[in-house]
Amino acid sequence: MIMFCPQCRAQYREGILECAECQRSLVAELPPKPKPQPDLELVTVLATGHPALIAVAKSLLEDSGIEYLTQNEGLHNLFPVHRFRVHIQVRQEDEGEATALLAALEEA
Repeated sequence: MIMFCPQCRAQYREGILECAECQRSLVAELPPKPKPQPDLELVTVLATGHPALIAVAKSLLEDSGIEYLTQNEGLHNLFPVHRFRVHIQVRQEDEGEATALLAALEEA
């Protein structure tokens, strides 16, 4: 019976129980390959270097169930606040709702 590694999908002959590369237990049948995910279109809804605004924006988005991505967040702690901006991005389809939620922050 042929066995397979569920991680790297390598094929092994009978009697071998573990993948030499991944150290994973072999299986008799491979699970189906995951379907490729479509590329996400992300848009920036807030760009700021102010730590309090970043925290409030993230909290508002989380409370509303809007998934987001931050760029430069770790770097913003290493440089002066006004020099480095954190960009908060959401899916394009969530842009309107996110922009409405964060509109008051940008005015502040």
